[in-house]
Amino acid sequence: MGGHSSKSFRITPVPVIPVTPDYIVSGELEPDATGNYFEDGLYNGQMSYAREDSSWYIYFFDNTWIISKAKGSQPDYVWWLRSSPEIAGTYSAEEDATGEATVTGP
Repeated sequence: MGGHSSKSFRITPVPVIPVTPDYIVSGELEPDATGNYFEDGLYNGQMSYAREDSSWYIYFFDNTWIISKAKGSQPDYVWWLRSSPEIAGTYSAEEDATGEATVTGP
């Protein structure tokens, strides 16, 4: 009556494969936009990138690379920009952002 079967299960750990970011943003930034960025689809004909928590983006607009909280606009007047066709390099703070952002890639 109501007997229990004693089956044993073996749990095999699955190895975690590290994911390499496409770009890394670093610097003493306020607000903090540093972190790992991954491909996030095309924007204005160029690949855009989102930070792993999707709260910051790197995207190309009007011959300028921009780091901001939203693609295409800066709703809180905080962003960094780089006037260059190359995404990797130094970005200058604009409006209420502070610090110099550095974007490095693979």
